[in-house]
Amino acid sequence: MPDGTGMGQRYATVRHAERDSFVASAAVLSEFRDTEVWRPYVGGGLDLIRARDQATVVPSRGAPPDFQPRGGSRTDVRVAAVGGTKTYVTPRTYLRAELRMTSGGERAVVSARFGVGIDF
Repeated sequence: MPDGTGMGQRYATVRHAERDSFVASAAVLSEFRDTEVWRPYVGGGLDLIRARDQATVVPSRGAPPDFQPRGGSRTDVRVAAVGGTKTYVTPRTYLRAELRMTSGGERAVVSARFGVGIDF
């Protein structure tokens, strides 16, 4: 009979970990105010996110040996809004800074990205 102290009860600890995430993005960008050095842009698109969940069971205090947590994979599609600038350091090479906002799935995400690019 349980006495409220947890003594004599059977349990297992489950540790969750997300592995094998894959993200693919597609967006349409539109540059405006075309100057020689600085070009702002806005756009929108979709992010496809596929993640596989894994869980590890750590048996303790006589947990049933057949206890297995559910794992699996999930796929989310999120709508993205993008805004940023391209600053040219040479006629073909630029530095890029952007702010990306995505919504959908479980939560909204805001991220800042920086990079280097080359126009072909």
